[in-house]
Amino acid sequence: MKKILKYTIYAFLALVFVALVVRIWIFDASNVFTDIVPTENAKTAYAENQEILSHELIQNIADDGNSRGYALVYIPESGELQITMKYNLSILKKASLPEGYEFQFKLFDTETEREYYAVYYQRDIKGNYGFTRAVFEGVHFSEGADIEIVMCSEDYSEDYSCYKVHASKQDFEPYKLSKEEIALLGQ
Repeated sequence: MKKILKYTIYAFLALVFVALVVRIWIFDASNVFTDIVPTENAKTAYAENQEILSHELIQNIADDGNSRGYALVYIPESGELQITMKYNLSILKKASLPEGYEFQFKLFDTETEREYYAVYYQRDIKGNYGFTRAVFEGVHFSEGADIEIVMCSEDYSEDYSCYKVHASKQDFEPYKLSKEEIALLGQ
């Protein structure tokens, strides 16, 4: 009887462990939209050996707790900026928005108060999170600017989350292209 109880407990613990590993594996979103989007500007920058830059984002999560950014890429010559935003889908309920609602994104230059609107999106959902890779064009940073990305309604009339993308004293570093990115940009 003790052996049966002992093996039942072992089987239960193993089942819980397997369930946790499967859940982590299924909802792993560490590599969603991390590669550069092969836009014409990005292909030209690669072909002409122009600077492709990046930097670590200084803010881990938006102040409201609803979103975070990562995988920032900036091409100064063309003014193209690419960033991936991850947001909790619970924001849809908080804002009384329908399931599947697609947020728009804009950049805001705090120095000049200029707004830049995304020209291209890639979107995905994994578990409780939405992911959007947004591409902006014509972005040229003013000297003392902080740049924020704002998650907006489809008509840009309402703002749902704001996240700091670039701080005025933050330096860019050369972006190291992966083999996959080089293959995409070389096509």
